Amino acid sequence: MPMRTFGPHMRALASLLVVLGWMIAPAVAHARPAPDVVVTDAGAVRGIGNSQYRQFQGIPYAAPPVGPLRWRPPVAPAPWDGVRDATRPGPDCPQGTGGNEDCLYLNVWAPVDIPARLPVLVWIHGGSLSMGSGAQYGAEKFLTKGDGPLLVVTINYRLGTLGYLADKSLEEPNGDVGNYGFMDQQLALDWVHRNIAAFGGDPDQVTIAGESAGGQSVCTQLAAPGSDGLYRAAIMQSGPCMWWKTKAQAESAGADAVAKLGCAETPSPADCLRALPVERILAVNDQVGGTVGTPFLPESPWDRASGAKLPPVPVIYGANHDERALWTYLQYGIPVTGHPLTPGGYRQALTTALADQGNGFRVPADQIDAVTAQYPLSDYPQPVEALTRAWSDLTSCLIAREGPMLARRGPAYVYEFADPNPPAPPSPFPLGAFHAGELAYLWNLGGTPVIGLAIDSLMMTEEQRALSDQMVRYWSRFVIAGTPDPADLPAMPERSTNTLMSLRPNTSGPIQVDAFNTDHRCDFWSRVIRMPY
Repeated sequence: MPMRTFGPHMRALASLLVVLGWMIAPAVAHARPAPDVVVTDAGAVRGIGNSQYRQFQGIPYAAPPVGPLRWRPPVAPAPWDGVRDATRPGPDCPQGTGGNEDCLYLNVWAPVDIPARLPVLVWIHGGSLSMGSGAQYGAEKFLTKGDGPLLVVTINYRLGTLGYLADKSLEEPNGDVGNYGFMDQQLALDWVHRNIAAFGGDPDQVTIAGESAGGQSVCTQLAAPGSDGLYRAAIMQSGPCMWWKTKAQAESAGADAVAKLGCAETPSPADCLRALPVERILAVNDQVGGTVGTPFLPESPWDRASGAKLPPVPVIYGANHDERALWTYLQYGIPVTGHPLTPGGYRQALTTALADQGNGFRVPADQIDAVTAQYPLSDYPQPVEALTRAWSDLTSCLIAREGPMLARRGPAYVYEFADPNPPAPPSPFPLGAFHAGELAYLWNLGGTPVIGLAIDSLMMTEEQRALSDQMVRYWSRFVIAGTPDPADLPAMPERSTNTLMSLRPNTSGPIQVDAFNTDHRCDFWSRVIRMPY
């Protein structure tokens, strides 16, 4: 959810989250062995594996977007001779102070035994469209604890200003500009469609999934006509469909960035931009989000939905109970760099936090007093907890409203991750089910340990491990069958039934939408902000 980035704070948290990954024991059926060498349409790749699964890492799906290809739509990679080593992931895309522009790589996870062409999960990582990589997500759980055999693909895509800068000097002849990171994702999906059968996957059974900015990316692919036919289902975790600009807005913001980069007054701003060292660009790394009104993205997801143009595919959609605890932690709770929120600063903190919820949807300044009355400091042990609750409730209500929009064209299954105490970094206040807190329940975070030991989640209780197993089964069953209904678990209900699935240790199950709305005070929020749909 790229609401607002906090640079080094978010990167610090990303490092802390590495410790949350864990690995579980395998159980596989016997069938046709997966090959160690696979031939793609660009050349052969050799992977690495163990007795349960194979990994093929660092496979190029596009040419390096450098030099004249910087800020252009991605193109296919050059073919290679011989067998390419695919035992290590490719470089991360530039972010912070590291990474490499030659970064458009993906990773394939496949079972050792493949009974037939298998369904495929394509994962788009989060990170505010400005950080992260596909290699951070180990798919061991899906390969060993899923509801059946499947393949997993994780991808890199261009980030930050390199991925989303829109400036008139960069327009393609057809008018396309910006959206380069989203275009990368689309080309990766096309690569999967063309090549996944060679790994044992079924190109007609692809589910796209992502969390936070990855969830936003999935929503963007639903709205991008060029992605139609490249997937049959979608999963959006904490990823609102709200963060985009019109072409005019994006190019206005882009012009400011080009001026900061010193290229605005040059004879050819595009040539100047493409010649800049990447370190200069990373210093102006705030150009993120979709550009609407272009050939790649003619309409916003909302407009495409209202015109019944979204693909009629099943969708899992949801968020975490305490989404904004991550942001308040980064501002007020992270060790060393955080600073406590005082009672005197509460009103201003609310005003700042609620100022923009995406595409101009904001709590008007004259409603802040109503918010402070609804969330008085006297109800909370410390001011940061009041801020967290108010901001999280608004976010939950906004995200929940997207379920009916998505259900207009296909089944929508809505969940809320509500574990009150997931593994988390040390914090001076309770984080609850914070943004990204569910990821450790689905993925082995922080790497892909095929050889050697994975980090075990000693912080998880047995009940949380059981919840992790359940979530992996819900997600994998959806990838396999298009319905999140494992045989011996309560089925995740369709949003059309006015129920959603609450995911928490020991007590997961359907709850009424009315109960969700009461918990998050959605009636109050609908009075103080114009809901987007």
